Amino acid sequence: MKLTCKEIWLKNVEFYGNKLAVVDEKRRFTYSELNDRANRLYWALKERGVQRGDRVAIWGYNCVEYLDLRLCCEKFGFVGVPINWRSSVDTIHYILKDSEAKALLINADFVDQLRSILEDLEDLIVFVFGIQDSPTVGESYEKVLLSSENKEPDEEGPSDDDLVYIIYTGGTTGRPKGVMFHEKMQLEEGKGHIYTLNLDANDVALNIMPWFHSGGHALSSAVAYAGGDQCDSSKIRSEKTLELIEKEKVTVVQMVPTMIAMLLEDPEIDRYNLQSLRTIMYVGAPMPESLLKKAMERFGKNRFLQSYGLTEFGPLATRLSPQDHVLAIAPEASEKERSRLKSVGLPVYYVWLRILDGEGNPLPKGQAGEIALRGETMTKGYWKKPELTQQKIKNGWLLTGDIGYVDEDGYLYLLDRKDDMIITGGENVYPSRVEEILCSHPAVKEAAVVGLPDEKWGEKVVAALSLWPNASVTEEELIEYCKGRLAGYERPKAVFIFPELPKSSAGKILRREVRENLKKMQS
Repeated sequence: MKLTCKEIWLKNVEFYGNKLAVVDEKRRFTYSELNDRANRLYWALKERGVQRGDRVAIWGYNCVEYLDLRLCCEKFGFVGVPINWRSSVDTIHYILKDSEAKALLINADFVDQLRSILEDLEDLIVFVFGIQDSPTVGESYEKVLLSSENKEPDEEGPSDDDLVYIIYTGGTTGRPKGVMFHEKMQLEEGKGHIYTLNLDANDVALNIMPWFHSGGHALSSAVAYAGGDQCDSSKIRSEKTLELIEKEKVTVVQMVPTMIAMLLEDPEIDRYNLQSLRTIMYVGAPMPESLLKKAMERFGKNRFLQSYGLTEFGPLATRLSPQDHVLAIAPEASEKERSRLKSVGLPVYYVWLRILDGEGNPLPKGQAGEIALRGETMTKGYWKKPELTQQKIKNGWLLTGDIGYVDEDGYLYLLDRKDDMIITGGENVYPSRVEEILCSHPAVKEAAVVGLPDEKWGEKVVAALSLWPNASVTEEELIEYCKGRLAGYERPKAVFIFPELPKSSAGKILRREVRENLKKMQS
């Protein structure tokens, strides 16, 4: 029997049918119950004319309804379109139109926003969840499930090349673009996460990363494929996160460094029992060494794992193992071992990685260029954007837009996004390098470095920072701190300190917003 996502789900129902699959606030569902809900959703959609290959969007926080839809897509061939609930209504309207969604599952919290654009979404089928009464728009999701058949449909699952998801990813400019996830890509990514995190049916994952984000989607999929349990926590609050880790005996959690910093700032952290936590996977950016040491002191040394990737690759591409982290901070660590904390690790076993020059030619180890990836978790392209697909996928390689280099042992080091690189006086400055030095100062919690227009140099290096609680430092002290650690052209010409920095829905610092805010301040 060929392994497919559908077969994995059915196997889990057979072997783990009575085992807890998901904890959603006060609701708890087993694998059998989850499968029943997905079957009922299938019949409800079919009765309303939704066919295999049609797009079904979901607009809501992490919740069991997400998993209902996911099973429907992977078992029966619908195409899921998760929506970033933090997006503007205009952007969500664009995604619903661009994806040609036939149906929408929506949390009641967002119905008022939907109503403002519904006139332009002809014949959209709407199921509303998270509400007890009848909704003012569409139908009650739970009532629809209760009135639908509860039998296993005689429907083939998707084949390797069938589309199962369109995950829209933002960019520095323009509209979000829909990254196509086919069955093979989805299956291999799930297997890759299971391997990377050593997951099995005993694991309990805490889903902090939103499921409209490819990282959150991938972790949740992998835990489900492994037969594990998962808890939802879309609304990030440190006390809620710590409480769930203790109560549900969470073993695996995925966060960006800013989320880890938030947990460490909680004055009540020491009253929680966090001993069940086996793996903390951090993504989105290398963690400043000062923050990592604080986190290791609190959570334990052998628990941290870093990964690098992007939506177009599923997203997992590289991993920096817990062993690498422990070796790097050991008193007897060599310079090479210590430097590994600045890397994003080695390619995962199914990943081919190259560094390319401006002409697309491979570069030797140690030289910086654009990171290119290849593997079975690579997207086939962007939804309805063939020109962009041709620009980003060349000769079977995905051009990431990230600049980096590989050392003699194969570890990948990120320098920056091509679009974020600062050119000052003809010299290239990689913001992440400057941010790394600034974050090594004990008072600095996080940093964002951008280039602003300058009549003399073209661009000047400017930094925006936030500080640890009760810490203080002046602009002059920080600029002085950078001397001897950075070249003159790399050093910030100005430093601004804010209570916090703007972040994306996934918790990543938004340099483009920092840049725009600083431009306004200086205009």
